[in-house]
Amino acid sequence: RIRGKIIDQQLGEDDFIFTDGQDKITLEIDQENFQYSSDETIEIYGVVSLESIDEEDDHDPTPEVVEIEVKEIKLVQE
Repeated sequence: RIRGKIIDQQLGEDDFIFTDGQDKITLEIDQENFQYSSDETIEIYGVVSLESIDEEDDHDPTPEVVEIEVKEIKLVQE
């Protein structure tokens, strides 16, 4: 589980940009008509996908793209 805020949506897609205050992560949210406010703190739970843009470079294990397929979203009351 991770807490933060959704700050943007990719136009016409189920992908949203999420920040925990330090990093930005792409979220895949498969919910029709999902509404969000960048003022609301949420807690998410999901499956993390780590991908390398250059798949031929076996020497660098650091992922360049992190995406979370969201399974659960909960609004955090602060």
